[in-house]
Order: sequence, then C-alpha cells, then structure tokens
Amino acid sequence: MIWPIPSEALPLPHQFPDPFHLPPHPLALACAEELQRHLDIFFADELARSGKMFGVLAVETPDGERGFLAAFSGSLMSRSKHPAFVPPVFDLHDETLFFKRGEKEISALNDKIHRLENSEAFILARETVNRLKSEWEEKIGKARERMVIHKKIRDEKRSIQGLPDETISATEQREKLNQESAREKSEFRKLKQQAEREIRSTENQLDNFMAELDRLKKIRRDTSARLQDALFAAYLMLNGKGEEKNITTIFADAGIFIPPGGSGDCAAPKLFQFALKHRLKPLAMAEFWWGAAPADEIRKHGHYYPPCRGKCEPILGFMLQGIPMEKTTVRGAEPLPLPVLFEDEYLLAVNKPEGLLSVPGKGGRPSAAGILGSGYIPVHRLDMDTSGILLFA
Repeated sequence: MIWPIPSEALPLPHQFPDPFHLPPHPLALACAEELQRHLDIFFADELARSGKMFGVLAVETPDGERGFLAAFSGSLMSRSKHPAFVPPVFDLHDETLFFKRGEKEISALNDKIHRLENSEAFILARETVNRLKSEWEEKIGKARERMVIHKKIRDEKRSIQGLPDETISATEQREKLNQESAREKSEFRKLKQQAEREIRSTENQLDNFMAELDRLKKIRRDTSARLQDALFAAYLMLNGKGEEKNITTIFADAGIFIPPGGSGDCAAPKLFQFALKHRLKPLAMAEFWWGAAPADEIRKHGHYYPPCRGKCEPILGFMLQGIPMEKTTVRGAEPLPLPVLFEDEYLLAVNKPEGLLSVPGKGGRPSAAGILGSGYIPVHRLDMDTSGILLFA
C-alpha cells in the first residue's frame, strides 16, 4: 500500500505545500512519475478508453520512514479497490453494506416503473386517449366550420329586404332563423359534451396508470434521497487534529446543504483519510490526469491539477486542519463563503453572496476577486448588493 519514494536525494518540503495554490512539490512529482510508469504497464488499455484522475501523497511513518500513497478518483475498471491503491473512504461496491441494498431496492423500483410504462394496457390507454382526442378535435372542428357557414347564410337572409319566403311573415321567418341558430348551437354543445364524456372515460383509465407511476416514482425519489443522506453520513472524514466529521456536516459548515454527488470519492480525500487513519505524516501531494480526455470537462493526459473546488475544497479544508502548511498569499484571508458552481481549466463560476464586492474597491472591503487572488480575471461584475453567478477566466 505504501510505495517507496523513487529517490532519497529529493529535498523534502519544510511544510506540507498548500495543494490548492502551490504547484506540486518535486517530491510529489517524482512519486507521480513512478505511479505513471505503473499505470502504463498495468492499466494502459483501460485508460486509453477512459482516462482517470490519480493522486499521490508522500508520507512519513511515525518511525521516520518515507514513502508515498496512490489513489484514483471514483472507480477504476468498475472496482473501488486495487492492491496498489488506498481503499475508498466508504466502499460503494461492498455487497454487505447498506448502499448496495439500497441500490437493489431502487433498481427493483426502476424495474416496476419500466414494466408499467411499457405494459400493453398502459400503452393502449395512452394511445386510445390520444386517438379519441384527435378524432373529436377533427369532428368538432368540422362542426364549428359548418356553424360559421350556416350563420353567414342566416345573416345574409336577414339582411335581404322582405326575406325570400313569401308564404310566411317576415317575423316568422326571422324567428325560424333564430330557432335554427339555437338548435345548431345546442347540437354543438351536445357534441362537445359527448366528446368530453368519451375522452374522460378513457382518461380515467390512463389516470389510474399515471397515479401508480407517480406513486412508484415518489417512493423511488424518497428512497434515493434517504440513501444519499445515509451515504454522506457514512463518509466520516478525519483531520490533522484527530477530529472526525461526516460529509453532510462538512458541507453544511461551508454553507452548502446538499453535497455534490461523488463527494469523498476523489483521490485527495482518499489519500488523506488513509494517511491520517494510519498516523502517517503528509509531506507533499500531486494529482494528475492519465489517459483519454473525458467528454464532459477539459482534462489533458499528463497534466497536473489542484483538487477540485466543488467537491474537494470543503472536505480538504476540514481534513487539512492541524497539518502545518506552506501557504501562499495568492488568495485573501477573508473567511467568506464563495461556493464554486463550475470549474475547468479555463473558467471558474462562483456564487457571489449579497454584500460582497465583485472586485476590490475603496476602503479595503473584501471582494470575490480578492478572495480568489491574482490567478483569476473577472469576466464581468455584479453590484455589491446583488447575489448571483460570477465568472472568472
């Protein structure tokens, strides 16, 4: 589990380098290169199809021996455990744990929903409703067209002086036209009522299916929410002070009450959890992408990246407490919440709270740009009293 450090000649950092703001230390880079050679031998085919974020953490044992730990984000080859890597904080693939049981329960609900949505009775009921609506729409449309034509004819008759039928009086003729109009309107209302009755009858059958689908989907939604809550509560993270908090509490302390999916499964939290659990002193860390680039974000083979802010910054902010760190002055020290909504190699989107300046102004008030530091350029501004999404290049 602990890899030997490739070269003893490498200088050790005086303190653990801040992983968010400092480039990887040469010690961590040497460890990463050793892991990369291993990946090219044992995982080349898999990573050529789908790349992965990997991390290394140089550590020192209580006895003074040095080595490094390796981890991957998420799973590798559909497995969460591999002999050369630290284990996950919580094993999602362990059949004996509650998560797999919950997954099976949700899978069973998915099967029920799928069977109902694809049943002949449900499909027939839906098609019948659609067919009847279409047929009645056509019938009513034609009836309305006839009414318009007949009304026009009656209006023309009324406009003719003396009216054409000399066998009855003009008053009687007008009354006859009025009766025809009333009779036609009555027949049209009855036609619409008949359409509503027939459609409603078939819709009742469809509504029964839809009500059952809604019931099953609500159960699935509630089950999924409970499972997610239980999962975040099961991720008990350690920090350098020996304290322990679950992910739900960590994110709530950062003002984020719904942790992102996959929180705790990135390489960095795995590395620190193992190190702190086994009383290993962190020396330096590096994370890199190895293999094919993903379709949904910008990642390049062999490039080094800081821990992601959306998932890892709140977690590592807790885990690194009690670990002496080499800091940088790139960011300001304002303890203001600035939740990251999106980040890739080129763009950062943050949620600026009300009362925070976008860029530095007079009086030394804190600003979003000041918190992020000189490495980020604001693309636009929001007024201090306006909250919303702020973009940085």
